[in-house]
Amino acid sequence: MHDFRFQKTDRLLKRDQFEHVYAQGKILHRGSLRIHAIPNGLPHNRLGLSIPRGVGNAVKRNMIKRRFREAFRLLPQTESEGHDLVVTVRFHDPRLMDSYQSILLEAIGRSSK
Repeated sequence: MHDFRFQKTDRLLKRDQFEHVYAQGKILHRGSLRIHAIPNGLPHNRLGLSIPRGVGNAVKRNMIKRRFREAFRLLPQTESEGHDLVVTVRFHDPRLMDSYQSILLEAIGRSSK
């Protein structure tokens, strides 16, 4: 049986982890989304989300979080090192999960160069 949860090992949890990615990572802007990405030296990717209250009510913010987590979970596994990704969201209408997934893949590709 496969475990589809968003594990703690897949998350950025601490402030210093976020600050490291903000300071050292490459930035990708896509409309109201800003993604900081940096190689992490681990065999897997990790995700951090920053979604302030200005984005909308709790229902809207949680919908965006769920879609980003699912897009992240479905990213293809890499044979090389993983990346730390921090997504900062500004006010926008929630997109489809596929759109979020393509943006995450683009950020990983850009930080690998």
